[in-house]
Amino acid sequence: MTMEDFFAGMLGIFSSMIFWFFMVIMLIIVVVVIMMISNSSKGNGDGKDANNNNNNIVIVTQPAQQAASPEKPKEKNESSDK
Repeated sequence: MTMEDFFAGMLGIFSSMIFWFFMVIMLIIVVVVIMMISNSSKGNGDGKDANNNNNNIVIVTQPAQQAASPEKPKEKNESSDK
């Protein structure tokens, strides 16, 4: 009786573990599919969506840095002109 109870308990534990394992996998797959859909809507659908997004991020951040750095010399020139 103890061995049967032991195997029954192990079967229940493994079945619950497999159930939660597949639930986590399904959640991860859903999240990945949602991310791919959101990225494909931004890109051309050529499979280069990640590269295009990275290039867009670089293009957006560089003008902000270039626009922030020339402001200081302009302020110095304005103060020197005064």
